[in-house]
Amino acid sequence: MVVNSKPASYEDLKDFHSELYLDHLKTIQDVDDEYETTPQDEEYGLGYDCPPISQMFELVSQLAGGSITAARCLTLGLCSVAINWCGGWHHAGRFGAEGFCYVNDIVLAIGVLRKKYPKVLYIDLDVHHGNGVEDAFNLSKTVFTLSFHKHEPGFYPGTGSVGDVGSLVGKGYCCNVPLHAHYSDETFVYVLKGVGRDYGSPRATILTYFFRFLNIH
Repeated sequence: MVVNSKPASYEDLKDFHSELYLDHLKTIQDVDDEYETTPQDEEYGLGYDCPPISQMFELVSQLAGGSITAARCLTLGLCSVAINWCGGWHHAGRFGAEGFCYVNDIVLAIGVLRKKYPKVLYIDLDVHHGNGVEDAFNLSKTVFTLSFHKHEPGFYPGTGSVGDVGSLVGKGYCCNVPLHAHYSDETFVYVLKGVGRDYGSPRATILTYFFRFLNIH
């Protein structure tokens, strides 16, 4: 089944992102190739890796809308697996863009799932640590974040060490598996099974691997 996604509304986006950031995106709708970034742009992470582009707010709405639509399909019982092939923007933070990510569609989708499912497991298989998602749920014990990623000196974003396990009530609900390149399938499966036992049985799972994949159990 193919579902046409709806653009995320301003109200949808501010479930995670700050209104100041969203309002700024609206003010730079008509930039062109000659546009030069301002200090205010840079305050919101809009610079070298996330340059301001034309129709910025519409782009952000479309990117987030796909994953939000996928999550809503799951909560409505329309399917047990949903994929957004243009999702997985896991670096963006509440107050700005980062690492080529203007919006954190993953956090927004998890927010939709949490309204129905008491436990959500997020698995990140991107080579880069999913710092934006981890930061968003650092204090939560209803979302378990698990990230397999390359972790070496000078490699972006430089976060996601073994010692990062969540904070306060969320301590123990975050697991980082920093790996060197070319690890084996056997190593991956061994680690994944061990972590799965720690968190129990989540009702919804989100997987990021250059695209958004969600399923429920």
